[in-house]
Amino acid sequence: MKLLLLALVAARAKRTAKTCRHHRRLEDLADAPTFNASTALDAAEPPVAAEPPVAANASVALLSVGQPRGVVEHPVIVRQFRLMRSGLPPHDLFLTLVGDGTLRKPTHRTAKQLKSLYGARGVEILPKDAPRPCFGKTRMDHDSARRFVAMVMHFRAGYRLVEKYERRRGTRYDVVVKVRPDLIYFAPFPDIAAVAARAVAHGVMTRTGRFQRLNDHIYVCRREACGSYFEHLPGLWDACDAAVRRFAFPPQKYLFPDGAETENALLDVAYTLVRPGPCVECHRVGGCDAAGQGCRTKALLPYRTTCHRLAAEIDNTRS
Repeated sequence: MKLLLLALVAARAKRTAKTCRHHRRLEDLADAPTFNASTALDAAEPPVAAEPPVAANASVALLSVGQPRGVVEHPVIVRQFRLMRSGLPPHDLFLTLVGDGTLRKPTHRTAKQLKSLYGARGVEILPKDAPRPCFGKTRMDHDSARRFVAMVMHFRAGYRLVEKYERRRGTRYDVVVKVRPDLIYFAPFPDIAAVAARAVAHGVMTRTGRFQRLNDHIYVCRREACGSYFEHLPGLWDACDAAVRRFAFPPQKYLFPDGAETENALLDVAYTLVRPGPCVECHRVGGCDAAGQGCRTKALLPYRTTCHRLAAEIDNTRS
């Protein structure tokens, strides 16, 4: 029995490694699809009304919230996160991580080590739990209602960590930038001085044009416009509101009630996701895959080689 279990684990690891190598081989870039203006999403996106620029001395809160997926302590991920932060104005960093089994034991010591590693103002490690069922049994598979709600509940917890510190400092931040801990960045964060009241990252999450403004990976908001993103859906679920009886697709619509996603500007953030392994998903940068993930945007294409090189570096430093 023990030999059988070992064989199954080895086979699974082999499949994971093969998938990662498929996306990481630099020579694969020669066969990558070229940019096709007819399928690009950039030209089809209408502009969002301009807002007064963010003040040069604006206070910014950077919130990284979600499952660490075993990558949050990797030196390459930490280094690239610092590179991303270099594009932001002076800011305070808050980490709200879910104890998904990939962190060391979620103790006070772990939080203190992460705080030092990232230079964070505050760190919180949440238990991995699911919200209580609403309206009977609800599936928890990928993109299902309770799974998505669980993720957004973590968003709310991170937002409340920021609010807690705001009460302590006696004033609110001017801008909140929300990201995920399982992302890898290829360049500094774009200038947020002229950002609209709300903005999301362009591409990476989906190739579907009408869903571009629903990206839940990265969100930037002027402080007065932040609340509904973090509070609306958790509030509906807590109350078992009829609005979530039949969960809409895509669920990200609940982050922007009443069609508010049309007000989201699109930010060209150079990044992609990292899955457990770590496995860098460079296919999201180089073009759209068969499952509809990723997006061929002009701003992402120059980073294909960078993505593969970072993935190879992660391979070489994997413990």
